[in-house]
Amino acid sequence: MNPVVTSLLQTNDAASPSDVAAIQRLLKEALGLLPAVEDEFSALAQRRKALQASIHDYETVLAPIRLLSQDILQYIFLLTLPDDRNPGMSSKESPLLVSQVCSTWRQAALTAPCLWSRLHIPIIRRNKAMLPYGGLNLTHLQAITYLQQRQRADGEEGYLKELDDHPSNSEYNRHVRKVNSVMSNRRQMVEQWLKRAGMTDLSISIVEATATFSTSQSSHTCEFGLCLSLSSKEAAPEWTRHGVDIVKILVKYASRLAVLDLGIPPQRAKPILGLSPAKVPRLRSLRLWHPGYQSVASSRHAIVGSPHIRTLRITIPAPIISGARVQWGNLVHLAVTIHTGSWYRDPKPLREFLSACQNLVVLSVVISKARAASSYQNTVVSISSALHVYSSRADSLYLAKQS
Repeated sequence: MNPVVTSLLQTNDAASPSDVAAIQRLLKEALGLLPAVEDEFSALAQRRKALQASIHDYETVLAPIRLLSQDILQYIFLLTLPDDRNPGMSSKESPLLVSQVCSTWRQAALTAPCLWSRLHIPIIRRNKAMLPYGGLNLTHLQAITYLQQRQRADGEEGYLKELDDHPSNSEYNRHVRKVNSVMSNRRQMVEQWLKRAGMTDLSISIVEATATFSTSQSSHTCEFGLCLSLSSKEAAPEWTRHGVDIVKILVKYASRLAVLDLGIPPQRAKPILGLSPAKVPRLRSLRLWHPGYQSVASSRHAIVGSPHIRTLRITIPAPIISGARVQWGNLVHLAVTIHTGSWYRDPKPLREFLSACQNLVVLSVVISKARAASSYQNTVVSISSALHVYSSRADSLYLAKQS
């Protein structure tokens, strides 16, 4: 820097006329050089950015994960599956999540049958609900009676137009169409999923889900098969057909079922429950846990007779052996709900029931509506496995074999 400028910067003195002229020349020269320097800086910045992009590309190509063989990649994918449940049909979790990262990962995922051997399937529940109409909350039967009366009074065309124009009904119909679309996609996904599983053992859990829709006034839970807008009767069975089709798909793959959790009512699961032991040769775990099984003897369904079942959860009307298809002596884990019966007056049936289970390691017994806790607690049952009482209440008992 010019020494005159340096000296002036250290004081508040004014520059002399000759110094002013010299400093103005220096300023003009500096302003003239600045654009060239800025252009050079911009070029260097662009070059720096290009180099950084190239470095990133080189590092990406040389990333260690690219060196993994497909079988190791598939094993890593397996570790991303949930441990405590079957994976759902969601793009937010594996295996669908890892199959959407890139074409290489997708190919690896689709060629790993064990990645698709477990599946959780929700099916929309038929829930008895109210149909909003004209500010009224009507049951399905009441709605039919009401609209029949309106039909006689106003003619069919008039009451159907009024029904379609009602805001709540329009929202409801849109929601029904959306649910039908979801269930249709779900049915297709189930079939694709099980095909990808190849010949591996299948672990399937199927449950009921609640479908809801909202209006500006309130939120409703509706039964899509029954509470559907009466002006769209042809659409009523559509989602039900998809649910039935899903059950039929599971029947088609029955020979590969190894673990099956049925959280749907017996009437819906009837095609599965009626499978003979010969049709489910791999089945080793069966859980029937929908409340609907409390009113039927689930131990008498054909599927429970599979000789390879080692884990079983069922409901029986009473602790009885006669008429049951279960191979009690083969069971290792048993969870049983005794719904009704007179065992509390005579503990002998309970002793006979548990004595037939010679190989149990874990036993869980729930007594529904137990009326005599003392009889239950004083009953002594002798079975070959040394089961230790881990918890005991008036209505339940949990035992397990000590290690």
